[in-house]
Amino acid sequence: MRIVALIGGFVVSLVFGFQSLAVGGLSSVATAIDATNAEAAAVSQAAGIAIGSVVLGVIASIVVYGLPTIAAVLFGLAGIVSLQAGEAFPDAAIWGWAYLLLAVAALAGRREKRLKKEREEKLLRAAEKIAASRE
Repeated sequence: MRIVALIGGFVVSLVFGFQSLAVGGLSSVATAIDATNAEAAAVSQAAGIAIGSVVLGVIASIVVYGLPTIAAVLFGLAGIVSLQAGEAFPDAAIWGWAYLLLAVAALAGRREKRLKKEREEKLLRAAEKIAASRE
């Protein structure tokens, strides 16, 4: 599951990042043309917040294989931030749910990593017992 969170995190962050940049840029242009357009200003601000959640998603994707617990926290924060930005930028809420699913995948990866370590330790103890019995 860590690989799923790794690849999924990068894909979600890449697509969401490009979308946020495009929406933020276009809404900034709309605000520059008509300074009284409060909706465009709100969308521009929400897109900026969404870029912050993309940064959290990229960092989480980088650390998910080695530190899945920290990645789960970062994905969760990215999801919550995106859900908040979703009030003015509705697509951000969709990406927020995707980040929350990636947080769950990172937690499953944490369990997977722990079980793999336990299995390796068990095999090592068994090999040591076999070696000791041959002596």
